[in-house]
Amino acid sequence: MTTVVSRSRLPVRATSAYLGVPVVMVGGMLAGAGWLYLLRGLHWLGLGPRVGDALPLLQLAGFDGQPLARVVLAWLLAGALTGGLLIGLAPERRFLVAGILALALLLFAAQAAYALTRNLRLTDVLLAHSPGVGPVLEGLLFAIGCSLPRSLTRGQRGG
Repeated sequence: MTTVVSRSRLPVRATSAYLGVPVVMVGGMLAGAGWLYLLRGLHWLGLGPRVGDALPLLQLAGFDGQPLARVVLAWLLAGALTGGLLIGLAPERRFLVAGILALALLLFAAQAAYALTRNLRLTDVLLAHSPGVGPVLEGLLFAIGCSLPRSLTRGQRGG
């Protein structure tokens, strides 16, 4: 018995699929920040130079800069798990969408955190303050992580 999907349902499914991708990616970015906070709290991977603005809400306490090893692990892992959830998309497409979305959101979040911690208006900070390298590096690592998972059926030959 075959099930026929009506033509009126196809646009709804396509729309929900395209809306689901950014939602999954934002969830992955929240996970990346959460893992970075967790690794900081556990004092794990304190190796490498400090990456400024990696945890922008900790600016006033002076803990916004985190060791490179922590940042790399948290954001690559978050990206790889997010990419695994979006395995139906081509790796190049995942990299591009994740990179653009992550850079935009992480840079905005860094600016918002700067304004919040210093009690400034966000509109004044957006164009006047340049954030540290943290959000850019985190966005790039997240995008690389998203492109890592490959389909298990890709490249296999039929028998």
